[in-house]
Amino acid sequence: PHASLDDAMQYARKIQEEIDSITFSEPCFPTSAKLCFGVVSCQNGSAVGAEQILGEAMRSLLKAKSHRKERICGRDLSSL
Repeated sequence: PHASLDDAMQYARKIQEEIDSITFSEPCFPTSAKLCFGVVSCQNGSAVGAEQILGEAMRSLLKAKSHRKERICGRDLSSL
């Protein structure tokens, strides 16, 4: 809460890097986890409603899931 879009995306990158560096130890089948993030920021109480915030978060998540390299997508709703 109360984070700018840049700060929230930086935090998501930190989580992503930590998870990406972990390989789950199964001797016969080593695997790794990949995360996707849909980040939405809304500063100064300018939120128009929970439905719009959740909708934008879902759109950002779907966009992140469709990219092979950039798995973190976000949008700032403050300007709406």
